[in-house]
Amino acid sequence: MSRMVRKQLYIEKRQDDMLKRRAKAQGVTEAELVREALDAPVLPASRAFHPDEDAWDSFLRFVRRLAHRGSRRARRAVPSSDRGWTRDDLYEERIGRWVRS
Repeated sequence: MSRMVRKQLYIEKRQDDMLKRRAKAQGVTEAELVREALDAPVLPASRAFHPDEDAWDSFLRFVRRLAHRGSRRARRAVPSSDRGWTRDDLYEERIGRWVRS
């Protein structure tokens, strides 16, 4: 066993009660429980991150489709003659909704 170093720390009353109960239930010292807690991984295995493979695959397909399409700027602009309306037509129509004669 490695050389031990004495430490003192403050814990809440509820933590002290819990530590005493667990130590008694497991038949170990409170210090052993504290050492085990310090050596334990940050996330217990039951709470470790496990990505949803189907969701991840779906997300990757979506991103690849977007990348394949390219940006809006890269796509050819539709001439107003093909649309049947112009930006000015839209402005006039929308402003007409709010202007009262």
